[in-house]
Amino acid sequence: MALILHSRTGARVVDGVPGAAEVDEARDAGVTTLRLDTASFDAPGADMRWVADIPTLRTVFLHDRVRTPDIASMRGSAVDELCVWTPGASPVRSEDIGWLRRIDCEAASFVSDGWVDLPDVVTLQIGRVREDEVRIGDGSDRLEFLKLRGRSQTARIVWSRPPARLGTFMTHSLRWSDLDDLARCPRLASVQVYNFTLDTAQGSIDISAFGGSTALRELHVAENLPLRGVPAVLAGAPHATVHVARDLHDAPDGAERVHRIAVPIKKPRAAR
Repeated sequence: MALILHSRTGARVVDGVPGAAEVDEARDAGVTTLRLDTASFDAPGADMRWVADIPTLRTVFLHDRVRTPDIASMRGSAVDELCVWTPGASPVRSEDIGWLRRIDCEAASFVSDGWVDLPDVVTLQIGRVREDEVRIGDGSDRLEFLKLRGRSQTARIVWSRPPARLGTFMTHSLRWSDLDDLARCPRLASVQVYNFTLDTAQGSIDISAFGGSTALRELHVAENLPLRGVPAVLAGAPHATVHVARDLHDAPDGAERVHRIAVPIKKPRAAR
């Protein structure tokens, strides 16, 4: 077993849970980051309570085909951030990681039950989202920032209890056919949906539900599907700027707070 100090404030676990002397050395060095990877543990679920003895440790990184330790056993320590920079980590459940404040995860499959009911998470960034009905963030009362990266699918948000503090929603490589549940977030200020093209072959999206979003400042869904409901947003969200593409929207001519941008149209796949 070893806890290797590989930088001035970084350490790496090799061959199992470190001993007391190694933990003391990490504490004395003021270690702030910890790397766990394939060489760290022989099996999932290793006890991590020892991290509480390193009061400067804030961030844990998972790499390679790491056998994920018992994340929940770190609760009560100074650790508040988890970065899962691999799709190969063994999976956990939402209840195991919901006590953290910040999570950056390369693959949504890391959490087996949909990333829901995360009571203390404030910032959440998730990649490789594959679902067509996305529940990530549902019931997460302290969530303020949510960033998702998909697989170029068209999906919908399905939340039974939208995150009440969510202010920023950002997605890449995900098109949305329904964002009504997102519009139920009372503090929502910024919606940013980024794709390389606009798809005209999958219908349109009605954004009129955002007409009740009084905190909204930016609604960027131009790189998505054709828009319906722009007049309702302009009337009901008095501070919002709505981004639209070409003539694929129903914004009135000359309307204020409408930002018109050029977006390429997605080309249909050639028949085989």
